[in-house]
Amino acid sequence: MAVSPEQVEAPPTRISTAMPAKISKKAAEYIPAAEYMGLEFCRDCTMWIGPNGCTAVAGDIEAKGNCKLYVYSGGRMPERLKSLP
Repeated sequence: MAVSPEQVEAPPTRISTAMPAKISKKAAEYIPAAEYMGLEFCRDCTMWIGPNGCTAVAGDIEAKGNCKLYVYSGGRMPERLKSLP
């Protein structure tokens, strides 16, 4: 007995567990520690992976650098916030 196309089960859908690609330092507007004059450091960001990494930006990332993707982690309080009333 032949099987019709309607009787054939579709293969299970696979869920990708691959990490999204990281963006370049240039695209993230990364500023290395020697050039950054602000108070929001990579080490205080939710994407920081010590000692020199980031979940979003490719390459070696300095703890006291910064980029436009910065999101305060709630860990260390930035100095600029300590001085506010």
